[in-house]
Amino acid sequence: MVFFRDTKSVIFLSAFCILLMIIAGCLGSGVAGVPQIAETHLSAHSSFTITDSTGRIYQFDKPATRIISQNDDATELLIALGASDKIVGITDTAMKKRYLVEKVPQATSIGDWLYPDIETILALKPDVIIAYSTSKPRNLDKLQDANITIIYCDSYRLNTLMADAEMIGKLTGKEDTAQKYIEFNKKYLLLVKSRLSDNASGETRVYAEAYTDYSVMTQRSAGGNILETLHVRNIYGNHTSDWATVSPEWMIAENPDVIIKFSTDPAKGEHLSSVRGRILNRTGYAIVSAVKNDRVYVMNGEIGSSPRAVIGLVYAAKAIYPEQFKDIDPMEILIEYDRKFVAYSTDFKDAFEPVLKKEI
Repeated sequence: MVFFRDTKSVIFLSAFCILLMIIAGCLGSGVAGVPQIAETHLSAHSSFTITDSTGRIYQFDKPATRIISQNDDATELLIALGASDKIVGITDTAMKKRYLVEKVPQATSIGDWLYPDIETILALKPDVIIAYSTSKPRNLDKLQDANITIIYCDSYRLNTLMADAEMIGKLTGKEDTAQKYIEFNKKYLLLVKSRLSDNASGETRVYAEAYTDYSVMTQRSAGGNILETLHVRNIYGNHTSDWATVSPEWMIAENPDVIIKFSTDPAKGEHLSSVRGRILNRTGYAIVSAVKNDRVYVMNGEIGSSPRAVIGLVYAAKAIYPEQFKDIDPMEILIEYDRKFVAYSTDFKDAFEPVLKKEI
């Protein structure tokens, strides 16, 4: 054994040993006998940014854990992505929807979705509120005065749903589940587009009506998104608003080939077949091509304008292009969504009228 009697030698030996340890650490990965240091995953605690439906950019230091949803469609999308435990507040309308409220037993009602209760919201101490960009809270100024972060995410339009899911997945740390939802949407979008490539001419003229009579859906609306994807001509398409009101005389003069009406959930009102019957019996409609050729359809709005919009797309595709989609049963896709993302979605058995089933 060698002994170093002077201080300089001791210092030199110590420095040399430290150098050897550093070298061993650098070379240690995968080397037998060298202790491994656990890798630090900084991403779980790194800041990140998201962009909402209005194009606004937000930065967060960590995923949101206390979310209030003023938007029932966003509530469903949060549940679909596995983030139901992060929801602390929902609207009184969401409280009445079994497929939503049973997934969030911890959530408190914030009251009316257009006029949410400010005191309740403040008491819940949310990290963020998710709201519709098209129907912002009417007391928005009070929420802003309270310095609460408000993110706009519509979560019901076919052409933005995948981006909405990606954004909410990032916000909640549920990127993996968001990707599964995105893949579900991609699968059926590709199915529809693959069958239209050689057949869709854009010549079919469609009148798409929203919940209120003669409230027509423009290209920007949920129904308009579906028609655009199906390469049909929306007779009131090129307008910047989501909806507009037209006259009976205008609709009759336009003489559409197909009529698709969005209706409220039959569980909350009139059955889809009754809604269809009223359309068929409107004054002057007997001369309209869609009526004469029995091409009038009613879609449950909970299917066509929601996180399930891709299922509404398949229903509309089967109605407009019956030959190309005769082997597809849209209800089977709804059942798949129910099992993968949001249970009780099959409550919407009255999804489309006339009922469109797979032909054997």
